[in-house]
Amino acid sequence: MKTLIVWRHAKSSHSAHDVNDHDRKLSKRGRKDAKRIGKHWRRQGCLPSFIVASTAPRAYDTAALALKKALKGASKEEKSEHILCADQRLYLSSAADHLTVLREINDDHDTAAVCGHNPALEALVYALTGEAVSMPTGSYAEIRLNIERWAELAEGGHCLKSFSFVAGAKELEEMEAQQNAQAIGEEIGRLLSGKALKRVAKTIGSRKEFLKTLAAELSKAKK
Repeated sequence: MKTLIVWRHAKSSHSAHDVNDHDRKLSKRGRKDAKRIGKHWRRQGCLPSFIVASTAPRAYDTAALALKKALKGASKEEKSEHILCADQRLYLSSAADHLTVLREINDDHDTAAVCGHNPALEALVYALTGEAVSMPTGSYAEIRLNIERWAELAEGGHCLKSFSFVAGAKELEEMEAQQNAQAIGEEIGRLLSGKALKRVAKTIGSRKEFLKTLAAELSKAKK
């Protein structure tokens, strides 16, 4: 089985009016979102070992920034196992063009990603899975392919893992915030006794008092 991540580039900038469509770059928010996706993939252990991107800077840079963030702190050996390349055929192209490019992937890669543009990407997801998805900038769909070799890739018969579909960077932000809040809550629970937690809970109605009491109780617990 192979896994394909169909990934739309992050938000691009429209500030430079003299730049043609192909050469548009990522906005400040787009760069941030690309890095966030890389961090998310690293945390979830689903980083593709091969990424092919459109030659348009907004697509290639999305993939490059995400990969760099995902591999931060990785060994040279691990970094060498991940490949990023660009292909002109993915710009202003069709779902069929994407399939042609994907069939050329080396079979050593079990998980690959294609980073490009709409409407081709939504059409590609539909062609592979029969599922109609809306893909805003920075979003991706993970598809489980019913093939053993990339050269076998054809339309239909594949499964969209809907729970892995992230509808834009906003959801990733919310996921990270929830994970951070949960981690903080678990750490506080580990450090404080039942009585201390009750004392902290009594101050929840006042943010100032809550933070003050929490800091005091944590200080006691660490001594």
